[in-house]
Amino acid sequence: MAGGTAVLEPTYHGYVATTQDALILFEACLTGVLPHVPRRPHDRERNHLVRSGSVFIYEENTSGIKRWTDGVTWSPSRILGNFLVYRELDKPFPPGEKKRAMKKGNRRPVQASRPGEPYPRSDSNGQSYSPTTPGSNFGGDRPQQSDVERALVGSLVDSYGFKDSGLVKK
Repeated sequence: MAGGTAVLEPTYHGYVATTQDALILFEACLTGVLPHVPRRPHDRERNHLVRSGSVFIYEENTSGIKRWTDGVTWSPSRILGNFLVYRELDKPFPPGEKKRAMKKGNRRPVQASRPGEPYPRSDSNGQSYSPTTPGSNFGGDRPQQSDVERALVGSLVDSYGFKDSGLVKK
């Protein structure tokens, strides 16, 4: 404990693909197999905690958390199945401005990439990497990049100024 505050850790680290995945995690928290998050992260903890794969589950009455805040600038939500999906933005909306989607002419083109790798990642040296090797042939039935991206982020493809390699909150 530092300063009377318990060290905060994500409830789980991984990918929640389906409603059943989410229900399994909720049940694990309710039965004590996984811990609830007792509070929001402090400013100094956010960079360490809010990263790809971090899953935070809190119990509203016990924690007193009414709305989750994590210091990341998120897009407006979109419904994708039983989930609300948000994408990290390049910059926040100006105060008082409505959160409107960009007009079609101002949108960024969707960049093609390999299936399953919608956002190229960089290693510690800033070099781009991917789990597949260049020139791999996946065959003719390979899904288009936009299909893969839509499966992950729904309609949040090009409607706002999304951060390159930014996070997705589900």
